[in-house]
Amino acid sequence: MSRTVRIASCAIMPAKWDKAGNLTKMLTFMENSLAGDPDVIITPEGCLEGYCVGETTGKERMDQFMAIAEPEDGEAIDRFREFCAGHSVNALVCFSERDGDEAFNTALWIDRSGNTAGKYRKTHLCEGYRDEWYHNRPGMNLDAFDTDIGRVGVMICFDRRVPEVARCLMLDGAEILLIPSYGAYKGWNDAVLIARAHENQLPLVFTHPVKTFCVDPEGEVVLLREQKDAISHVEIEIPTKVNTMRQLRRPEIYGRITNS
Repeated sequence: MSRTVRIASCAIMPAKWDKAGNLTKMLTFMENSLAGDPDVIITPEGCLEGYCVGETTGKERMDQFMAIAEPEDGEAIDRFREFCAGHSVNALVCFSERDGDEAFNTALWIDRSGNTAGKYRKTHLCEGYRDEWYHNRPGMNLDAFDTDIGRVGVMICFDRRVPEVARCLMLDGAEILLIPSYGAYKGWNDAVLIARAHENQLPLVFTHPVKTFCVDPEGEVVLLREQKDAISHVEIEIPTKVNTMRQLRRPEIYGRITNS
């Protein structure tokens, strides 16, 4: 048995450093996606500021980045909250989140009332980790969160290449994996996403500026669409049966994973 969730994946190509323009574009796409009566609207990684973290080197550039990073209670996020409450829809909004003197690559789940139902900060950074990078801190938590569509696990871009991320989310009760991204989307990407879905027996949705890719819990492709600035509507079946992959694990022999 399963239940159906309607998802609108907005493959938005943002403009780098253009926060105001990207905000307008995101809200326009979200408005247009309502035609498919989605339960949740998903945007790509770093969509609000245009994913310009990779172009940030040196203190002057990092300070410029911090100036456009958005706090969770910022004006732009308030616009998304108003949209979700006004249309009674969930949204996974992706942006660089300023928290004090640091910033994180964040996906924020705003519920149908305009409130925060969950937040995920990207935990694995392909560019590495440096103490001086206050503009690009890694998150420290791998937690799923409860929503009205079920318990949701979020990974961001490079996180999908680290098997432990999806596994931890599954073990925390995630019933579906959502992966907003900005980076690579061809070649190995599809194989990795299929593996993450199959090895955890969870449906998966990947949202990228030029691609939407959906996989069912058996690793079968439900939707593959490569098109920039496109809205894809897809119905995802979330299984209600017992996850046998979780039942058949033997964690007592996996110590090497966390001890090395």
